[in-house]
Amino acid sequence: MSTLVFIEFNKNIISESSSQAATIANELKNEVYGLTSNDDETYISSLGSKGFDKIFVIDDFNNYSAIEEVINNNGIKTIFSPSSNTFKELSSKISTKLNFPIASNVLKIEKNGKISSSIFTGKAESHMINDNDSCIYLLNKNIIESRDFDNKVDIIKVDSKTTENTS
Repeated sequence: MSTLVFIEFNKNIISESSSQAATIANELKNEVYGLTSNDDETYISSLGSKGFDKIFVIDDFNNYSAIEEVINNNGIKTIFSPSSNTFKELSSKISTKLNFPIASNVLKIEKNGKISSSIFTGKAESHMINDNDSCIYLLNKNIIESRDFDNKVDIIKVDSKTTENTS
């Protein structure tokens, strides 16, 4: 199974939350794909060390059609996303269009589908089981320590001519 991680950057360096998401995806024994609008190929090619197998570079995260094409053409069923406003909006569009459920404020994901989420502004924890084939996980920050890997990453530039259907 393939997992897609939305890669967020902080001052042109991968954010810790995106690095943690790649670590979780590797622990779940999935092939890990990244999606970014950062086109610094030299830096992106180093992200195999964060656990990525393949990274898709798009011109803009608002190019929803291109993102949908990446998801559909690569059999992606699981998406890990930072909980930033940009990715929350993008995740809700994907959820609606592709019928992916969303788990918010995720603290932990187990191989059996059990999900732990933070509720009541972190004062309590909820547990649920995802028995669906697909899911978008909006991850809380600092839920796991990032690890380094020895992966070689393939970089694929997504055709920027794909435009979003606004109807």
